[in-house]
Amino acid sequence: MTMKMQVLLLLVSFFIQGQSVPGSAMYQRPIPVGGAVEDGPEKFPPARPSAKNIGNICKDGSKKLPQGLKDSDRSNVYDKADVLIELGVALVNAEGGQDKFPPARPTAKNIGNICKDGSKKLPQGLKDSDRSNVYGKADVLIELGVALGKCCKEKAQLPCSEKAWSAVLNKMCEKQSAVKMAHHECCGKSGAARENCFDKKSRFPNYDF
Repeated sequence: MTMKMQVLLLLVSFFIQGQSVPGSAMYQRPIPVGGAVEDGPEKFPPARPSAKNIGNICKDGSKKLPQGLKDSDRSNVYDKADVLIELGVALVNAEGGQDKFPPARPTAKNIGNICKDGSKKLPQGLKDSDRSNVYGKADVLIELGVALGKCCKEKAQLPCSEKAWSAVLNKMCEKQSAVKMAHHECCGKSGAARENCFDKKSRFPNYDF
């Protein structure tokens, strides 16, 4: 499920459950943060996740959503505070997921972030349901994360990372082409054009998840 869908479902739940029975166990969980900071309920309604704000969401926005809420902000029905808390948890768990596909080309500019923690964060947020019967987005993020982690231990980090990135994306295109399935639009290109296509479509060119 994409982040956009999670937001929409939580907001729909907010309106539907507005008539829920008071005292339900759902409303007994404590506020997961302390202290009146960062506006609390004023952060409602949360904005729809987009290519423009996904970087801030995954940087610390998801964690800050519920900050500043107090027990007094909770009501007997599913309300603003509940939306902010539940959405914050969902976005932290998602951490971008498949939204991190396609991964950007490793460069001298982003190799620092890749080797700091970007390679480890590439597969974070993926669920079993993201895996397909053929080599797909989730497989690319998982395999590339491992490959980049190994490259970061090499002396020639960047050349190794570039080679791994190219190999994994080309592998996806070849696998999808072999089973005659609908493939990613960049797979319709070849050589440098294919790789440039994937690189330009990356939402995280700096690996700053």
